[in-house]
Amino acid sequence: MDTNNLISQIPDYLGKSLEATISRPALCLVSSWIETHEIEIICTKERSSKTGDYRPSHNGKKHRITINRTLNPYSFLITLIHEFAHFKAWEKYKNSVNPHGNEWKTEYKNLICILNPFLTFPQDVNNAFLAYMENPKASISNCYELVRALKRYDTPSRNTATIESLYHNQIFKTKSGREFQNLGKIRRRHRCIELDSGKVYLFNPLAEVLIV
Repeated sequence: MDTNNLISQIPDYLGKSLEATISRPALCLVSSWIETHEIEIICTKERSSKTGDYRPSHNGKKHRITINRTLNPYSFLITLIHEFAHFKAWEKYKNSVNPHGNEWKTEYKNLICILNPFLTFPQDVNNAFLAYMENPKASISNCYELVRALKRYDTPSRNTATIESLYHNQIFKTKSGREFQNLGKIRRRHRCIELDSGKVYLFNPLAEVLIV
């Protein structure tokens, strides 16, 4: 058993990062799952609305998992298993169940139980991930402790910051170019006013924005 099937489908720099940070037994196991079920892995440009998705086989095409190529190795692996759990649920239930319902959660938990002895996540990521897996959600974006832990292993950028790191009234831009002013935290989110329209929006505290 080797990692060739998985590594050959992703960019070279990401493959090297995975091999350097994720234990070989874990990568071999995941690669065998991908190979056995003939799943195509496609790495895409960064998408703000999602980090990955799964599409079942149709019209002679293979099952397909897409993942943002900008993810760090730990985020990549977590996203890959999340999407592979969708495949496992589809294999059993097709489209007859909620995409992120109990059936998907059960498949996700089963996969992590198999992988867990071989995972070598950093302690902060491991603790936050195990807490998240007690009741996994459709997206980890609202699991702030896990997102914070994973972000520590992103490649640093001098021009970006998270909303929660901005000072009160600081002006920033979204990646689409819209300008906002940070009005401060309300409950778990931050109120920000769009300068052009005057409309107020609520931002995830860990959303990445561009510093003006």
